[in-house]
Amino acid sequence: MKRLLAITVAAMLFAALLIPSFAEQISGDVLKGTPILDGVLDEIYTQSASATLDNPNFYMWGDCEGTDTTGTVYYLWDENYLYVAVDVTDSTILPSIDEGVWQHDCAELWFTDEDLVFKIHASWDGDFFLGGDGDGDTPFDFDKSKHAEAKKPDGTGYIVEVALPMNNLAAGRTFDSSLQINDIITEDYQNGTASGSQAREFTYTLSAKEATPPVIETEPPETEPPAPEPAPEPEAPAPIAEPAPEAAAPAAQTGNSAAIVILAIAAAAGCAVIAKKR
Repeated sequence: MKRLLAITVAAMLFAALLIPSFAEQISGDVLKGTPILDGVLDEIYTQSASATLDNPNFYMWGDCEGTDTTGTVYYLWDENYLYVAVDVTDSTILPSIDEGVWQHDCAELWFTDEDLVFKIHASWDGDFFLGGDGDGDTPFDFDKSKHAEAKKPDGTGYIVEVALPMNNLAAGRTFDSSLQINDIITEDYQNGTASGSQAREFTYTLSAKEATPPVIETEPPETEPPAPEPAPEPEAPAPIAEPAPEAAAPAAQTGNSAAIVILAIAAAAGCAVIAKKR
């Protein structure tokens, strides 16, 4: 029964390819930069090519009446990999079942690279599928260490990152791609919705321009605080002025007194002489 359901859903999804996508391609120039694969959207992604999913619920199954799930895909590149990050908003993340990755809450990325058509299925909890051979269903060997995923800390969705080892990566090279997001409503996959497109309708060009890493502000190293300056010694109190000594009584004018005595003696002597002459 599950196999029949899977085949039916796959056929209906293929038919949905005929439905046009209305995703907004913000830029077709993929900047050069090497992100850290950790399920966190590095700032350099936001400087590069991206497309925002705005064709929600193009296919629904079971009793699903649609959800508000959406997302944005970002691209970067270096000499070794094409980096893809998908930032998904999904308020009902469910545990994966033991079936194909596309039956999980996951992001699907569809590519045309020269003559090769391939796809990626990357679920929120680590399941990953890379397939090609025209229809994208033939599994390719892939280094799982080049895939990362993480739930958002606030519980509103998840982020998946993939480093694709594409051949002959160089400035000027182009590829086509599109984004699809699957939102599973019940754990048995009986209800869910797909948003986006499998049509690979956007063309991206690898640019020689490099993304600018953010400036990381670092705090100055801690230094020991300077030793406090010694407190100034208190100034000695100003001496209290002592009262000036009272002025001594004026000394007797000894010089004038002696002169008077001498004059008196002289006068007396003169009187004596006058008396004798008489």
